[in-house]
Amino acid sequence: MRDSSGRSAVLVLIAVTALVTSGCGASPQVWTGPGQTVTAQPGSAHCGEESVLFLTLDGQDYLYDPGAAIPRQYLAREPQKSVALPLDATDTGLRRGKDSLWLAADGDALYVVSGDSAQLWPLVVEAFGCD
Repeated sequence: MRDSSGRSAVLVLIAVTALVTSGCGASPQVWTGPGQTVTAQPGSAHCGEESVLFLTLDGQDYLYDPGAAIPRQYLAREPQKSVALPLDATDTGLRRGKDSLWLAADGDALYVVSGDSAQLWPLVVEAFGCD
């Protein structure tokens, strides 16, 4: 199919798709470990959640929200970019490169450990969404 300029409409569609999908949001993160693989997926751009990463582990939903896009009332704890790993956290065995994924003793948070620091990904305690 060609438009009035003689260019292929397929090329235009490919270009538009590339622009839409290459936005400035988060990228999926694949975590692998003994007997399991989980993926942290970015949120929806039309909901303003493109910088948020959502991860489901053992039936529980956690998220990383560096821009505070998700209201605090939906989360068990405040997301944090840099915290110390609690002594009672448990290693899930999941890895992404040199990073490791740890679970809080009470299950209210995941910790992404990279070197000497960790990110706190809180548990989602109440469902939310947008239209």
